[in-house]
Amino acid sequence: MKKIIILAFLASVLFCLPAGAEECGSKEVYEKAMGLIEQAGSAADFAQKKNLLQESIGLCECFSNHYQLGRVLFEQAHAEMSDDLVRQAVKEFEAAFCWSCNDKEEALALNELGKAALTQEENHKAVYYFKMSYERFPDEIVKERLMETQALIARTGSKVSDVRQTLGAEIACQAKPACKQKGAFTPRPLAKPSLDMHIHFEFNSWALDATGRQEARVLADALRDSSFSGKRVLLVGHTDVRGDDSYNLTLSRKRADAVRSFILYEQNVSGVDILTDGRGEGELISSGQSEQDHALNRRVEVKIN
Repeated sequence: MKKIIILAFLASVLFCLPAGAEECGSKEVYEKAMGLIEQAGSAADFAQKKNLLQESIGLCECFSNHYQLGRVLFEQAHAEMSDDLVRQAVKEFEAAFCWSCNDKEEALALNELGKAALTQEENHKAVYYFKMSYERFPDEIVKERLMETQALIARTGSKVSDVRQTLGAEIACQAKPACKQKGAFTPRPLAKPSLDMHIHFEFNSWALDATGRQEARVLADALRDSSFSGKRVLLVGHTDVRGDDSYNLTLSRKRADAVRSFILYEQNVSGVDILTDGRGEGELISSGQSEQDHALNRRVEVKIN
């Protein structure tokens, strides 16, 4: 097992190679920074691993030392059940994303951010990061995590804090590694935050049922936050595949309109410009035919424009 862990650390060092000595100022500094990452892979405990990786970062920042420090902090957070360590790990994964020099590195950092969000019960934020990871480097394990988390939200509903934080999610990068300065790698900007609310309606209707009203109330409470004042929000209705295409398109639009009316006129949310649209069955989350698949596909997507 120890051999496997060391090999994983060694493999991660390769992610830094495109920048090489140019990123570190000299070949000697670069080699020392990479050597510290290797030593961290065989270190005996969390403290030693962290010290070695922090020393590496101090010599020469790159994707690998931030990414590995994030993983060490995340592993320690699980062992000690520490929310503070999770937050520290998130900072390192965000730094790793900023120092990424290819799509796979970005995908790895985003996947870890999604896993960290899950441990904090920020399920919508986890879905957002898993989606961004899969778009950059399709991986079946990430896709499985994405689908499982979407199903979890459909079963358990949403939290106001999670909705608010996801719609305001961003990674502010100050890092400018050589690969980006010279145009060797042009990162794709993160998509504007969006999330799927599984708001329930009466059968074959756009009238919100009791559960749907509760979920729509969560969205309304999130949008009351002053950070959304003056923002434009788009609500997009989606249906499952059952029924006529044309009927489903109309139904999806009316359901989005119903959520808008509930937020503005029943919950009295002001200061936010809410637009609506409907896509019917045109943008399915799941292609399956089980009731769980249909439930995943019936949703109202929320976008900040």
